[in-house]
Amino acid sequence: MSMSKILTSHEIDILKINKKYPKSTKARIVPYKIINNQCYFLFCEDNYKIRQNIGKYNMLGGAKNENETILKCAERELFEETLGLINFKPTNIVLKRNKRFIYFIPYYGTSFIQNEFKNRTKLLKERKINKLPEYLKNIDINDSSYYEINNLCWIHESDINNNNIYKSVKDIFVNILTIDGKTIPYTDFIYHLKNQYLKNQSALNTS
Repeated sequence: MSMSKILTSHEIDILKINKKYPKSTKARIVPYKIINNQCYFLFCEDNYKIRQNIGKYNMLGGAKNENETILKCAERELFEETLGLINFKPTNIVLKRNKRFIYFIPYYGTSFIQNEFKNRTKLLKERKINKLPEYLKNIDINDSSYYEINNLCWIHESDINNNNIYKSVKDIFVNILTIDGKTIPYTDFIYHLKNQYLKNQSALNTS
C-alpha cells in the first residue's frame, strides 16, 4: 500500500534544483491556517465545465512543465489557481506520495479568500482586466489555467473524510511516514502542523 512520507530538509532542498523528474510529476499545495487551535485546509472545487466534477474538492496544483522544478511548478500552480491570492513561500512541511509532492503552506492572511477569488474570476470572465491587481494585468486572459477552479473552500480538520473530498486527497493523510520511518496517525500530523504554524508565526512577529 502506498504511503505518504514527510521529506527531510535535505530532500526538500533537492526539489528546488532537480529537474530530472518525469513530466507527469505533480506538485500539490495545501494552504492551511490555525484558528483557536483548530486547523483549516484550503481546497478547491474543480470547474465543472472543464472536469465535470462540480461539488468535489481537491488540492490545488498540477503537473510540472518540461525543465521546471517541482518548486517552480508549485509556485506557478498556486498563482494560477488562486489568481494570485496566496503567495507561495518555501516550507519545511512537504509530503511525497507516488509522483506527487504536497506542500503545506501556512496562511496568515485575514482576507476572506472565497469572496475575493469569485470577484477576480468574475472580472477575468468579463474582461475587466484593469480592475484587477497590477500583478494580474499582464496574464493571458485566454489561458484556461486561470479558469480551472470554480471555488475555494476552507475545510475543517474534522471534515477531511467528507464525501465531497476526493479519495486520493483523503489517502494523503492516512499512514504518514515520518523522517525516521515511523507511521503517525492523522491527529498527530495535525498536531505537527499546528506546532509548525505557531513557530512560523512567532518568527514572522519577531522579524
